[in-house]
Amino acid sequence: MNASRGPIHKNVDLKRKLYKCNASIYFNRQYLKQHITPSYANIRIPNTSLAHKYTQRKIPTIRITDEIRYLHAKKQQLNIQIYHLHISLANTRNMWPLLQQNIKEKLRTESRTKYKTLGSKIKRLTRTQTKTPQEPHTFYTLIINNSNISFINSEITLLQKGMKYNTHSKKRNWIQNLALEAEIAITQLPSTEREVYRKLVADRINTLIMQNPTHQTQPETKVIRSIQSKLKENNATVTRADKGNSTVILPTLQYETKIQNFILNNKFRTATADPTNTFQAQVRQTIRDSKSLIPNDTRWRYTNMRMTS
Repeated sequence: MNASRGPIHKNVDLKRKLYKCNASIYFNRQYLKQHITPSYANIRIPNTSLAHKYTQRKIPTIRITDEIRYLHAKKQQLNIQIYHLHISLANTRNMWPLLQQNIKEKLRTESRTKYKTLGSKIKRLTRTQTKTPQEPHTFYTLIINNSNISFINSEITLLQKGMKYNTHSKKRNWIQNLALEAEIAITQLPSTEREVYRKLVADRINTLIMQNPTHQTQPETKVIRSIQSKLKENNATVTRADKGNSTVILPTLQYETKIQNFILNNKFRTATADPTNTFQAQVRQTIRDSKSLIPNDTRWRYTNMRMTS
C-alpha cells in the first residue's frame, strides 16, 4: 500500500518545493524593486579604502541577483521532475485529475500562508529601511467637472475610478450559462474522463452559488444609471482629459465643437473611397513576399478577415 502511494506523496513534496521556490523568486524580486536588503544579503566588508562605500552598496544587489538565478535553476529541475512524474501518474491512475485538483487546493492553502508571512517580512523591512520622501508628489485632479451637474459622493467615487474601470455586475443567469458551457466542453472529452471533470465542475459551481446566493443589482449599477440619467438630462458627456488620467464632464455641444475644431485645424479631408481593401491587399502581399520569415502554413495567423472602416 505504501509503495503504491509513493509517487503521489513524491508529487506533493515536489510541488510544495516548487511553490516555495516561486514565492522566494517573487519576494527576492520585490527586494530588488523596493531596494530592501534581507538579512541573508546584509554582508559587511572591512572599511579599508575609499571604494568601500561603493562596493558595500553593490553587495546586496549582487547577492540577491545570484539567489534569484539559483532559484530559477532549482525551479527548472523541479519542473522536469514534476513533469515526468505527472506523465507516469496520468498513465497509471484513472482518478489522477481529481487527485491532482485536491493536491493543488491543499498546496494553495499552504502557499497563501507562505506569501502572507513573506509579505509581513517585506512590510517590516520597508518600515525600517525605506525613507519617506519629504516632497509630496503632485497628481492630476481625478475629476474635472466643466458642467453645471452636481454629483453625490457615491457618484464622485465611481467617476474617480476612471474610464477603464470594470464594474462587478454580472448577467442574471451567468452561473447557469457557465454550467452549460462547461458541460458542452466536457462532452468533447473521452468518455472515461467525463465524470471526473463533471465532479470538478460541480464543486466549482457550488462554490460560486454559495458566493452569489441571490441575484442582486450591484450598487455600482445603480450609481451608473444615476450618472447616465443626469448626463442625459443636462446634455453632457464624460470623456478623458488630454493630459493625465483625469475624467472630464462637459456639455456635449462643447465636446463636439472641440472635435470639429481639431479636424479643421489639422486640415483633415474626407476620403472619396474606403482605403481598407487597398491596405489589406498590401499587407497580404507583404506576408506572401516574406517567405523566409513567415512559413506558408502560418500565414493565416497574420491575415484578418476583410473589414471596412
